[in-house]
Amino acid sequence: MNIKNISFATYTLDDNFRIIEIDNVFEKITGYNKGEIKKSNIYLMDLFPNNNKDFYFDEFNKITNGEKLLEHRLKTKNEHIIFVYSLITVSSNSYKTIKMFTPNNSLFLSYKEKELEEKYKDKIKFLENTAIYDDLTGLLRREPFIKTINSYIEKKVPISFFIIDIDKFKNVNDNYGHTIGDEILSKVADTFKEVIKESGLICRLGGDEFAILIPEVKNMEETKIIAKSILNKVAKIYIEDLKDFKTSVSIGGTLISNYNKVINFNYLYSTADKELYKAKEAGKNRYSISM
Repeated sequence: MNIKNISFATYTLDDNFRIIEIDNVFEKITGYNKGEIKKSNIYLMDLFPNNNKDFYFDEFNKITNGEKLLEHRLKTKNEHIIFVYSLITVSSNSYKTIKMFTPNNSLFLSYKEKELEEKYKDKIKFLENTAIYDDLTGLLRREPFIKTINSYIEKKVPISFFIIDIDKFKNVNDNYGHTIGDEILSKVADTFKEVIKESGLICRLGGDEFAILIPEVKNMEETKIIAKSILNKVAKIYIEDLKDFKTSVSIGGTLISNYNKVINFNYLYSTADKELYKAKEAGKNRYSISM
């Protein structure tokens, strides 16, 4: 995949650290809009979590010329705390211009600052990978997965699409803790990689929910073979601290062999999710696939 994922949210502070100008990406990341910025006095300190306000403000205040890259937490308008990188540049009129980027917002816009790209290429590469791949499993995150699916749909490529849940996963987390839960997630993800190899895309949608896309699958028999292989491989997973727990998954899928109706990610997901429900209702550890 050739995906540029890091987009800079740019905002400007006056010499009193009041936010005086923002762009559209800043709005998307923080929840503040341009109207609020013009009408209200919103300051840099308002963007910092309460227990870090003084420390972060001191770090920003130390920058009197040139530029500096800071890593810090940011509080959105809705009180959510996210992790960001801020590149602070001080202009000749003492205004501070901040280019802020985060692996958490996964905005798929290209950055054009070539000098900045070169100067911070290692950091940006790290952030790109963080934005694309899930930290725990190494699988694709939701947004790059959907972006790639859309490219296949635009080309009308035949595809098999699966939604997969780990059976009784909540019970494992509740009874054995998240460390064991993370081990199961990692091993299940590795099993998917082993089965799919380079033939498709695997995504961790969130929690214990995964999605798989296989392009160029043209018939139901091939689709079922893939689903059966996943079930069989997952059944062989062994967790040292869960000797009495048999790992299994439920799979819902759909095969798109022609495009005689409107197809998009929402259609794929809702169709596969209905089949997943059927698989769970039938007793779990099985698949259900429609066309």
